Amino acid sequence: MGDWSYADAIALANRHKGEDAFGYRTEAVQLMRLAQSLSAR
Repeated sequence: MGDWSYADAIALANRHKGEDAFGYRTEAVQLMRLAQSLSAR
């Protein structure tokens, strides 16, 4: 992924989330945050 961090991916996803009728995009961001927290251990 080069120089990308979880924070970069989360910020990009949040900026381009758009309409999220079923909450899938929000859930994807939550999963990225979870992965970020687990990788810090």
